[in-house]
Amino acid sequence: MNVIVRVRFFCIRFLNRMCKLFNKTIYYKTKYGIKVLNRKSDSEIQYVSESVLLNPNELYLGIDGLKDEYSSAGISCDNSPHADLMNKCLIGDLSDSYYIRNERIGALDGRDTVFYNDSFHFEQFRKNLSQIEKDYKPVKYYVIDGIKYIADGKHRASLCAIQNRKVKCCEIRLGQSTIDYFKNLVSVMEKRPELYSKNLCLLRKIILDYQEVNK
Repeated sequence: MNVIVRVRFFCIRFLNRMCKLFNKTIYYKTKYGIKVLNRKSDSEIQYVSESVLLNPNELYLGIDGLKDEYSSAGISCDNSPHADLMNKCLIGDLSDSYYIRNERIGALDGRDTVFYNDSFHFEQFRKNLSQIEKDYKPVKYYVIDGIKYIADGKHRASLCAIQNRKVKCCEIRLGQSTIDYFKNLVSVMEKRPELYSKNLCLLRKIILDYQEVNK
């Protein structure tokens, strides 16, 4: 199984590099949801607030492009797959990690199959732990219907959760590149809306909010 996962992982990485080289973005469906090659980074985000400290249970996971049975959209940070990974790293045993299992089959987020050795995850855990003990980069979140969704920094926020720390955060507004990505997700999901109700509900609210703010 690991051999197949590794081969798919390296094939996807190669295809992603080719898409970047030719400036192409490709959306495709898998058993678990909708994936994208060469997703454009969002350089147009706007910072709404200065850094604030929030409880981890005030932060929620946002869009992941997955079918409802696999999606973590709307789950609080302290109950997320990322918190599961942080807990498993803390005890030093990743053998039954929900995060890693889903990461390797492409059922974790918008990425396809991802294969990193356990040593990589332990190293990232140590880096994140070192960061949150210092003046770390704030976790970015956006607000929809009064709910705070993490845009960047899920691992840092989840580590704060298992350490019973507040999370240093700042509010942002999503930029056009992210909204374009979300609109493309909607166009694919609406062909089978019954499979993507968690993501679709939030996506429509995000797009409507963006349109209202940018009238």
